[in-house]
Amino acid sequence: MNCTCCKYNKDAYLKQTTIDTINEQLQEKNIPRKVDKYWVCQKRKGAFPKVLEQTLSDRNKYLILLKEEKEKSDCDSKLIEEYQTHQIGAKLFANAGFGLFNNEYFEFSNYQVAECITAEGRRIHKQMELLAQNKPFNFKVIFGFTDSTFFNAGADITKVRDFIQVCKDKLGVIVEIKSVFINSIFYSKKNRYVAWTGNEKDEPIIKGLDGLSDSNPLWVRKWFKKIVIEIVKHPETRFDVIPEMIKEAFDELDSGPINRAEELKFTQRLKLHLYEYKGHPRIVELANLLDKDKGDLVHWYETFTEVYVKSKQCWKRKKGYSVKPENLNLDEYKNLLLNKLTDSLEIGGFNMDDLRRNVSHVETIPINKFGGLSIEQ
Repeated sequence: MNCTCCKYNKDAYLKQTTIDTINEQLQEKNIPRKVDKYWVCQKRKGAFPKVLEQTLSDRNKYLILLKEEKEKSDCDSKLIEEYQTHQIGAKLFANAGFGLFNNEYFEFSNYQVAECITAEGRRIHKQMELLAQNKPFNFKVIFGFTDSTFFNAGADITKVRDFIQVCKDKLGVIVEIKSVFINSIFYSKKNRYVAWTGNEKDEPIIKGLDGLSDSNPLWVRKWFKKIVIEIVKHPETRFDVIPEMIKEAFDELDSGPINRAEELKFTQRLKLHLYEYKGHPRIVELANLLDKDKGDLVHWYETFTEVYVKSKQCWKRKKGYSVKPENLNLDEYKNLLLNKLTDSLEIGGFNMDDLRRNVSHVETIPINKFGGLSIEQ
């Protein structure tokens, strides 16, 4: 890239739309730099493109074999698994190109190559969306990111196949139908969605939702997943079923047979040494209590203590935390579950204020923009 031999060869220049996209990315990230032009050598092909070309050719071969085997009446499950493994491996290798060139520890890392890969992907996505939205397809674009685009094409599979062929002919890209969903929820943040094929044998796909983050307690993750799956699989009964599920979750927390030490534990891996955690007294205290440092996991529980307020002549509950599951503040856990579910429920048509009043007496605890109870932002 940016070789000396093709510097003045206009045929080697990247499309202006790709350059514009790179500059948009730089502006979004507040990087004070502007790209005028990039060019790619027309006389020599780099090592990675050579390998990539062979890899994609191999993947296409295995996709064809996979399709043929699946269509057989006496298909061989071992062959299907073998072909699937080959094609997935090839895809992962191809997709790793960006990460490779954007990794500072890679001997041949090159930020220019990395930003060109991203920008070219965005350019192609925009063109695909324009093709899909306009005649003769008139698809409704729902969501798109990196290497996937979701759109509502109705039931006309012929149009979908035609669209795939046009993408190959006009844009020079191979597009595949990865999944067909009958119900889905898409969120405003990139690459976050829940979707279901309608086949009872298939589990809904839950992608990138914060409610399933490993740092959340197991109890929160368990009920978050159950409720989100219920919404996407049975939307027609959601207004009756979901409030009852939340009540069931709260009842289990109050008096159910759960292992509180395991299911109500928050965890976080220390990314820094303790002396680097300035302004985070809680994490430092937890690390000291547990004798942990960079790379280790710390854990804690949300608790409360009763404090006597002399001026008001009364006892007041004070929130806190502990490395032991004692004096647990169960309202904090209930609020966390509701906070994690808020986006999904609001998209599903629920009024959160009404729902909170309906399911419990839990007091609303405001969350910050980074996601509530995280002790490291």
